[in-house]
Amino acid sequence: MYKQERSIDVKVKRLSPDVKLPTQAYKGDAGWDVYSVVEVYIPAGEMREVKTGISLEVPVGWQTQIHTRSSYGKKCLKCHLGIIDSGYRNEISVWLFNHGKEGHYIRKGDKVCQLLFLPVPEVKLTEVQNLNSSERGLRGHGSTGN
Repeated sequence: MYKQERSIDVKVKRLSPDVKLPTQAYKGDAGWDVYSVVEVYIPAGEMREVKTGISLEVPVGWQTQIHTRSSYGKKCLKCHLGIIDSGYRNEISVWLFNHGKEGHYIRKGDKVCQLLFLPVPEVKLTEVQNLNSSERGLRGHGSTGN
């Protein structure tokens, strides 16, 4: 089992000299802002890939998640959730979907997503013939109402 530390050392590599490294707006924020290294137009109702110009080396026992920036809600943009495993070393790219009625420009240097660094527990899967019952049972999606 990996010992989970309170802080971790994540190595970040610029893939070109003019790339802006991820930043935290405030000390203690969960998310690290990531910036576009390209200009991209996202038409209404479509998705586009946005390159960031960085790659990471995340310690074993940790993962990085790519999340939508909270300010994108009012811009009708949503970032496809991505999970970066500790062994991934390629460039981080972001898939942005424009669910608005107008096109949206992403300019070089714009914040495009936020990264969260989370521990990965060591998991052992055990095949069984039956599972223990629970209060929810076999009730599916929407079983708690609206």
